[in-house]
Amino acid sequence: MRWRAMWLDRAVVLIYVLAALGSGVTVVSGKLAENTMTGRLDAAVSELVAVHGEWAFGSVLGLFLTACLRFDLSWRDRAESFPRPNGRRYAALAIAFITVFVLLQTAGRGGELVYRYGVGVETSNGRVVQ
Repeated sequence: MRWRAMWLDRAVVLIYVLAALGSGVTVVSGKLAENTMTGRLDAAVSELVAVHGEWAFGSVLGLFLTACLRFDLSWRDRAESFPRPNGRRYAALAIAFITVFVLLQTAGRGGELVYRYGVGVETSNGRVVQ
């Protein structure tokens, strides 16, 4: 049973690393999409796009920080048969919870951009609402 816990710990590290990389790619593609709409959006919508991008950057930072911390913990415990609970693990958990909050804020603002303002929505005749 104990070997499974260490395997699970390493799988969690891999998932955090993949999530951090995926969030980085997502933010870059969002920034590219934002650049294509510059000057075509209302001031209020443009401000919301900027705030959405700032929250997204916070999500990336949180995910990368959590991934790095979890990787460090996994590296330190590589010779152990069972992951040791310590303050760093609890710190990583706290950062992960904060990151989930930031990610939810990002998603809420992104949803508002799409569903309230129609940013990036394609109409039935093929035009993109901007």
